Amino acid sequence: METLEVALPLFDNGHGTFYDLRHVSIPGHPPNRARWQYHRVHLEQLDSLYQITKNQAINKTLHRWLGYASGLLSRHN
Repeated sequence: METLEVALPLFDNGHGTFYDLRHVSIPGHPPNRARWQYHRVHLEQLDSLYQITKNQAINKTLHRWLGYASGLLSRHN
């Protein structure tokens, strides 16, 4: 969970999620944005993790990402 809390923000693009982190690990590789169907999978995964762990960082990310699905943008954009 500690690693997930550190890595999870790397998947956040401010209005959706990234499918993977190749843009971080491979120089010059463009970001691979998750399609909305896969973003939905991310939401389901975070919801399940929160239900099991009650981790507030997961819950905060889940609600921000739910907002993206409704057209909201992150404040850092």
